[in-house]
Amino acid sequence: GFGTVLHTGDCRLTPKVTSQLSSHLDRWGVRQLDLVYLDCTFAAFPRDFPSIAEAIRHVKDLIRDPYEHSRVYLACEGLGSEPLLKAVAKRWRLPLYVPTDTSEGIAFHGRHASNARREELRLLLDEWMLTDDPDATPFHICGGRELHKPALKMIRSAVAQGKKKPLFVRPSVQAFQVQRSRNTNTSRDHDKANVPDRAPSGAEYNEGVPSCPAGRSPILFH
Repeated sequence: GFGTVLHTGDCRLTPKVTSQLSSHLDRWGVRQLDLVYLDCTFAAFPRDFPSIAEAIRHVKDLIRDPYEHSRVYLACEGLGSEPLLKAVAKRWRLPLYVPTDTSEGIAFHGRHASNARREELRLLLDEWMLTDDPDATPFHICGGRELHKPALKMIRSAVAQGKKKPLFVRPSVQAFQVQRSRNTNTSRDHDKANVPDRAPSGAEYNEGVPSCPAGRSPILFH
């Protein structure tokens, strides 16, 4: 055969993870890896990105007081965001709500994605960290794909009615960096053509929220 191949899946191959991996390989009787397929978006990315602990601190700073907003939507529909969800629940001692109704599943990818995510979190979070009552907590989990469309609609509606605005946080450094690069390239192209630039992206709707170091901010809507 070819040899021993390891496909890591989407992960951060930190020294701690490498150490844990070594112990698992020993237990499996694997002495050598012939090929490692490391699924890491930032392996060849020119920018730095924060540790999980630093990213969590930034999100806490962005939220500040959850009751300043009508709701705080966390775009954490994917596996791997559980450390952030646990940290938010523990910081404010409040549970999280995952929509069960498809109509409430803002920006979830797929018809039954919100229900699937709810079942995942039941296995991965402490029982008290989830609630079935949408009015019992300001923290609602939502999807991240095309989030800017429903987010801006809800924000503008709240402003027009003189109500508290919702806060949308998409804790994705990758999405922030990609959007930032697109904005830079688009601005340059439009400057050359002498035409107005397009409307700001979700990453730019951050008035009234403490800024994070360049390149290290989650995408947010406020």
